[in-house]
Amino acid sequence: MLKIIPKNNYKLKKIMKERNAGVDFCRIIGMIDIIVYHIVICKYLMNKYKSYSKQFKLIEILTQWHISNFGIISGLVGFKTNKYSNLLYLFLCVLFYSVAIHYIIIKFYKNRYGFIISQRQLRNYFFPVITNDYWYFSTYFKMYLFLPLINKGISLIYKGELIIIILSIIGILFIWKDLISPYPNKFCSDRSAITLLAYFIIGAYFGKYNLNDKKNKNIFYYLYLIILFCSISYITNYLMYYNDFSKCKLILKRLLYNRTNSIAMVLQSTSIILLFIKIKYNKCISKIISFLGSLSFSSYLIHNHMDLRPILIPYLFEKTSISISFANLVILFVIKGTLVFISCIFIDYLRSLLFSFFKIRQICLYFEKIILSLCSKINENENNYKSL
Repeated sequence: MLKIIPKNNYKLKKIMKERNAGVDFCRIIGMIDIIVYHIVICKYLMNKYKSYSKQFKLIEILTQWHISNFGIISGLVGFKTNKYSNLLYLFLCVLFYSVAIHYIIIKFYKNRYGFIISQRQLRNYFFPVITNDYWYFSTYFKMYLFLPLINKGISLIYKGELIIIILSIIGILFIWKDLISPYPNKFCSDRSAITLLAYFIIGAYFGKYNLNDKKNKNIFYYLYLIILFCSISYITNYLMYYNDFSKCKLILKRLLYNRTNSIAMVLQSTSIILLFIKIKYNKCISKIISFLGSLSFSSYLIHNHMDLRPILIPYLFEKTSISISFANLVILFVIKGTLVFISCIFIDYLRSLLFSFFKIRQICLYFEKIILSLCSKINENENNYKSL
């Protein structure tokens, strides 16, 4: 009979204690930001509120920091170790939502929306890694395969050498490529594994050296940087949409124009993360934040499902008046985005109970244990061969 890892070796409570409340708070805000971003770029709302098209574009600027934010966070918390059990568990969560939401939509909304599922779509539901339906997870999965090598290098490298690598990454991927071409390309687009790996290395630097550094700047310093870099992106795009862009230098346009992997956006995301880390949280609030942060990825998986997203956002705003002011509409974006996030957290909590009942985490740890034992045997054989 298959022997599952004993409960006393299952370190979920210890993991929860080691979570950083500031990082989890940044995850929560980032996930709400993603939902609001998807609301803003929804074609249904763009067509419904055509008179606010320019304002929608400017709001989009303020909500595009989430990709670099989560990439940097992944390096901040993941540079010390790369557990394949975590990747397998995350994959099973993605697979669960990909199949379950599809089944629910087909079961209850087929007659209303007329879904016709092709063989290709059915494949996408059961193999979410190889598709772009959850593009961030697909890219993260590719990057994760290289993390044993990257983490080993980060653990051995000196601080000065790591700074040189980060400056090279910033210079080539976030500055030089913009000077050459303002348009995204396959090598360093915002959705490439290389760009996500660059975010990871930047986050790993702060995780390795700056988290517990008492000489760090105070929260007002990082708040100033957030306002500065956000204003730079906003003003640059304002000149583009409201004025003749020839008034702006071409170099400034290419460096500061709104893209998720522009230098201004990366610096803004870094400042936001460092700000939340510097904030002090009491124990009760920290536990609540850590709980919500541990389940926050579900909001991306649920609301951004290929079947649900075209239904959800129009449903949320179908009764909203066309004559509503833009200020009230923005407030509505934030409120409904937050409600969607809370609903997704509740759903994912039920999913976590289901996974706990079937001991999915322990099974993932068991498979990881098998892999590590095989690796240790290979290493042992290699050492014996060298000793001969």
